[in-house]
Amino acid sequence: MKLLLALLCRNADQNEDETLNAHCIFHVLQSNSFPVTPRPFALLCQFKAEKQHCGETLQVLVTLRDERGESVFEREKEIDVPREMWTPVISAFVAVGCEFARAGTYTFEIELDGEAAGKIELEVSRS
Repeated sequence: MKLLLALLCRNADQNEDETLNAHCIFHVLQSNSFPVTPRPFALLCQFKAEKQHCGETLQVLVTLRDERGESVFEREKEIDVPREMWTPVISAFVAVGCEFARAGTYTFEIELDGEAAGKIELEVSRS
């Protein structure tokens, strides 16, 4: 499977027709002081599934690292690929709640079944 899309938003949901609603998309967090714990937000990922994945349960691992490479947040989630797909796009929502110790560039690393699938950056800055 291939990562098609990864974005950060305040909240997200999926309609019955599998279209997505992502609200308040962002890539920068600002704060007057540090450490800061923002209200929880979502990392939305979309993957393109191949026919051989039909009926499988796959593991998504999201690790957030600071500029030093230290892990500050980690969450694992299972996604089920339907046995009969009418669309090859599978979505996963990962709730994120953590403290940011200092300003800097943080990186979300996304793995699928133990293999790197992609990265997305979040800039945390002083306002």
